[in-house]
Order: sequence, then C-alpha cells, then structure tokens
Amino acid sequence: LQPGGSPSDVRNSDSHYVYAGIDHAFSPELSTSLRAGAQFTTYDNANVADDSTVSPYIDANLSYAYAKGSNLSVGLRHERNQTDIPYFLQTLILDQETTSIYAGVTHQLTAKLTANLVGMYAMSSFGDSLPGSPSDDYLSLGANVAYTINQYLQAETGYNFDDLSSDLGRSFDRNRVYIGLKASY
Repeated sequence: LQPGGSPSDVRNSDSHYVYAGIDHAFSPELSTSLRAGAQFTTYDNANVADDSTVSPYIDANLSYAYAKGSNLSVGLRHERNQTDIPYFLQTLILDQETTSIYAGVTHQLTAKLTANLVGMYAMSSFGDSLPGSPSDDYLSLGANVAYTINQYLQAETGYNFDDLSSDLGRSFDRNRVYIGLKASY
C-alpha cells in the first residue's frame, strides 16, 4: 500500500505515442534525428475524474563523429514520466512532465582505451497534480574511462555527480565513484 492506504497500482498508466519523425545524415560524420508528436496517457486505476491526459512529445538529437571511435552528441527530449513521489500533502501525484537536455562525448584515446563525458539537465513539473505547479530540477554529470581487455571483457572506472533541486523539499546532491568489470557475450 502507498501512504494514505491506496493500493500500489493506483498510479499504473498506459501511454501511446503518435509522432512523425525524420532521420538525416548531413555527411558521414554528422547526422540528426527528430521525433515530434503527442503522448496519450491513461490512468485506469487512479479513480480520479480526469483519468487521461495528452501532452507534447519531442525527441531530437544531433551526432557528430569527429574521429574514428570518437563522437559528440547533443539532444532534447520532452515527455511524461513516472515519479518516485506518490503523494504530497495528501494529494495523489500520477506522474510529471519532463524536458531534458543532454550531451555526451566519447573519445577513443587508444585502440583499447576510451573516455566518456556525459551531462544531462532535466526540468520536471508536477503540473495539474499539485497546486502551484511545483517542479524538480535535476543535473547529472559523469566521466568514465573504459579499457577493453578482449572482445568479451571491459574494465571501467568513473565518477558521477547528481544534484536534485526540488520544490517538494527532497533536494539532494551526491557523488559516486565506481570501478568494475563488464562481461558481454
């Protein structure tokens, strides 16, 4: 059960997307992709007067391969998504609407060593769910280095920084460092 005694499936939703898109290669190194349309979301278990919503959907990115094994990509995405907050001040929160911008650089340092830098900034609004339209702003930055041992094994190490600024009083920042071994077959 969720806080307030509601069953956990009360926020279940189904989304359907209707969009048009285009992919275009300006050159072998530079390409883009765009998807734009609408997202139709229904909440069959919410037991609220308006159990459906329509929102804009956009997914756009640009990618540039500036050297062998190296590329730069930037993008923008807007859609409805789940949230970890089921209730705020005894009000049911079904989801949130998020616009995120992101960028990433992958650079092949040697035949076996690759470095990555990634960043993402997301602006989320709880919109109709709560009065005053409170929001979350989320920043994520990461750096990682990967060494290819063979075609099946890769060693990785990296650092991530996350920062959430929330109008709902749950703001935080965190630092994560990791080292690992990735196996694939």
